Amino acid sequence: MGLSGCTSALKPANANSIFDRLEIKGKIGLYTFGWDENKPEEFRKVYADDIVFKTWTPGKKKLRGEVKGIQANIDRNNVMIGGLLKRGGACRHNLSEVVFLDLTKSTAKTKTVYTFSLFPKIGVNPIIISGTFNDNWIKSEKGWFIKDREVIYDNLPAALAKR
Repeated sequence: MGLSGCTSALKPANANSIFDRLEIKGKIGLYTFGWDENKPEEFRKVYADDIVFKTWTPGKKKLRGEVKGIQANIDRNNVMIGGLLKRGGACRHNLSEVVFLDLTKSTAKTKTVYTFSLFPKIGVNPIIISGTFNDNWIKSEKGWFIKDREVIYDNLPAALAKR
């Protein structure tokens, strides 16, 4: 269930916290599906409308980018992945188990380790990126949503470092 590292894991589990964990884990899966299958509209089911998405260089030494709002994130995905797929490329996420750092009735903090592979074209060596997703979640009457996400790269391949 991904209970490791969660401060609430030491407390007796209740049915609500188990369902909350399952929903959050499912939303992270939906996020990767949205990216990998170029269905960025799925992000509306994952991100809060006012999501703040930040990317950091390795070691969190320099902020690489910040995107605010769900539509800006959808537009960014359309540019990045849509163009890749039009050229015959693909992308794939591989994720670790979601670690819950904190979970309350209305907020959560999670950390997920990822490997992201970009295949510019079939037969061309992929660009491999790894790092962590550090997510802060909020719960509304519609369910759990990522309020802000920090992506911290472990590596920054030359193809991305130029951007």
